[in-house]
Amino acid sequence: MARSGAVPLRLRRHDAEDLVLTSASRREQERTIVSAATRLTTVLLRRADQQGHDWLLEALPEVFT
Repeated sequence: MARSGAVPLRLRRHDAEDLVLTSASRREQERTIVSAATRLTTVLLRRADQQGHDWLLEALPEVFT
């Protein structure tokens, strides 16, 4: 997994949840993305006006489709 763009290794288990082995840098990238998305959501929810709430409620369905 030392090469850039390596595919994570997935261990499929019959009686338990699958396990995934990935690089530390890939894990850090994922953590950074989740952290940024969380901060963005928090800022929108804290806005004093209703616009941030309305925008977030409008955008969320598109995120999860």
